[in-house]
Amino acid sequence: MTITAIVQAVEEYAPRALQESWDNTGWQISPQAVTSGQCSGVMLCLDVTPAVVAEARALGCNLIISHHPLLFRGPRTIDGSTPGQRALVDAIRAGIAVYSSHTALDSAPGGVSHHLGTLLGLTDMRPLSPSHSDPSAGLGVIGTLPGPGIT
Repeated sequence: MTITAIVQAVEEYAPRALQESWDNTGWQISPQAVTSGQCSGVMLCLDVTPAVVAEARALGCNLIISHHPLLFRGPRTIDGSTPGQRALVDAIRAGIAVYSSHTALDSAPGGVSHHLGTLLGLTDMRPLSPSHSDPSAGLGVIGTLPGPGIT
């Protein structure tokens, strides 16, 4: 399977159109920049750190999908002076593509917020802040807690 096909599946579930205006959902390091395109393994993480990149490399993964973007704004220089920059340099050197789905995944119907609401036992859930592009999606979730004596 290709790296692009995997990311297309992520984007079908959590379209980039759902991201907040300040966010940077999408390719952080594109597969064209680092690899042949065939996926050898996928590492999932919350944040891309040098340790995550090292683990992905050790496991033979050439794709990292993170929740938080590695890059929020374009760097002015790449000198490896911060953990984020070291992760960026390490991933490029290792031939690892990086894709992030932050607020798009938070806002997706059935996404992060909905899943957390389910864990809390909420019913009749709806977005706290509905998306303009899809009223069934949005940041946060609001719902009904179970009644007394219900677990």
